[in-house]
Amino acid sequence: MKPSLFFSVIAALAVCTASVDGAVPVVANLMAAQRTGTKLVDIHYDVTADVSPVTVALEISADGGATWAAPATTVTGDIGAGVATGTGKTLTWNAGADWNEQAASQMKFRVTVYDLVGQPADFALIPAGAFQMGDASSPQVGNSDELPVHGVSVSGIYMAKYLVTKATWDAVKTWGTTNGYTDLPGGSSIDQAMMGTTTLAAVSYSKGTDHPVHLINWYAVAKWCNARSQQEGLTPCYYLNSGQTTADIYKTGNINIGNSMVNWSASGYRLPTEAEWEKAARGGQSGQNFPWGSTITQSQANYCVPTGSSSFSYDASSTRGFQSTYISGNYPYTSPVGSFAPSGYGLYDMGGNVWEWCWDWYSSGYYASSPAGDPRGASAGSQRVFRGGSWSDFANRCRIACRDCYNPASSYLGHGFRVVRNTSATGIATTANVAVDTHSVTLTLTPPAPGQGSVSGAGSYAKNATATVTAVPAAGYVLAAWTGDASGTANPLSVVMTANKTIGATFGPDPAATDNSVGLVIYVMDSTTPGTVGLRFNAALGVSYSIEASTNLVNWSALESDIIGQGGVVTRSYSTATQVNRFFRVRRN
Repeated sequence: MKPSLFFSVIAALAVCTASVDGAVPVVANLMAAQRTGTKLVDIHYDVTADVSPVTVALEISADGGATWAAPATTVTGDIGAGVATGTGKTLTWNAGADWNEQAASQMKFRVTVYDLVGQPADFALIPAGAFQMGDASSPQVGNSDELPVHGVSVSGIYMAKYLVTKATWDAVKTWGTTNGYTDLPGGSSIDQAMMGTTTLAAVSYSKGTDHPVHLINWYAVAKWCNARSQQEGLTPCYYLNSGQTTADIYKTGNINIGNSMVNWSASGYRLPTEAEWEKAARGGQSGQNFPWGSTITQSQANYCVPTGSSSFSYDASSTRGFQSTYISGNYPYTSPVGSFAPSGYGLYDMGGNVWEWCWDWYSSGYYASSPAGDPRGASAGSQRVFRGGSWSDFANRCRIACRDCYNPASSYLGHGFRVVRNTSATGIATTANVAVDTHSVTLTLTPPAPGQGSVSGAGSYAKNATATVTAVPAAGYVLAAWTGDASGTANPLSVVMTANKTIGATFGPDPAATDNSVGLVIYVMDSTTPGTVGLRFNAALGVSYSIEASTNLVNWSALESDIIGQGGVVTRSYSTATQVNRFFRVRRN
């Protein structure tokens, strides 16, 4: 998994700017629309490039392109690595999963295509996109600087798969010594003054040149990035002032570089921003504690486990203490880069081994005011951020969201770094404004009279979805009519849910029922009031009829039977003083 020492040194000395002779990929005919009656958005595009397949990334804006922080997490179709070039490419965004119960009339969708021509060796593509930065899920954390969790989008970058090794550091340092970089430290040696003892003077905490370089401060790392850039014929990123001329390239001393002193579009090497690092560490996943998932063990990373019971629920390691593979006597140390499985983007050691310096000045409250697009940290400060945990840290410090900081002029045993570079030419296209609405509407059903039947279809629907309402009459009944926000007798009933709707149903006796009912008469007088009720019905000649009564439309009792029709109207009357039944029906015998 790890690069050989020979390759590490050669890679450091080589010029890694692959020739980019091909044309920039082209994204054309980009269109997006919400699928009617659903919370899905379909995106269509064509792509041409000199090489195939390509890598495709999707970004989403809810404010007309001002920011691109809307989550594009649940996307299927022609996205990610391995997309063949051609026409009729389709993506489907599940807005109901990622962006539910929201609406915007100015949604925009941006598709970026990377053909990977010019991607440096041993670098991984971290495609442009949004993610949720921070962590509010771990009860053991208690770190307010990881809050609030907020949406962030970052531009695409290439990130080194491996931490910078001692061999690579030394190769660039040797070149830098004769090219103006005169104060780059050796790295990976014991700082006796810091350790406060001479006993550790002979202890080597870095066991080989294929281990990550450490014991280097932030300023040294920034200068080393410039040296490597110049060594390989690339444009350096860090300068002494905002003029950013060749004479202003940062080479020596401890300079507090600000954002205006960085050429953010340069082709050279630089440190990742805190947001770039966290997006890369998440590997395309969301809501995870670690680059590989929700738990950690010593088979996945070089870190320390408490000798007793771990107080962290996500520490699933069965072993205790320091990583036994990387300990000499009582002294733990680093592991060779790439000793453990990579994360989602193919990056190694994003948790454990050594902390990784980032660009940003540290501010504990920065997340509350962080911009949504390409955040680069506080404008000033006294400490720089580092991420990822180290061989001497417990699991809580190796979580993706864990933030820490240190004086940029100081070095420490567990501080190393990895580098990033801007991506080569890419193809980008953006849609016009698109209306998307993921609010739900509700269908409520009014229950029918007891015993007459039932209706189904109530629930929550996407706007403009078609709901199906079904009536199931009880024996002897039929659907008489829909009421409320519907009418007619169609069964099942199709309802376009443009808004919340309430629908009811009435049932009547079934003329073709097996009880041979002729009709139902409901008299209008109160049954508790003395008087009579009159019934009239047509009786066919020679046909026998019965008159029945009910108080609940379920149980019926005969009032008269064997009434022989004479081919005309039959009339009957009943006293309510003696007969209190409210419903009457005539049935052919």
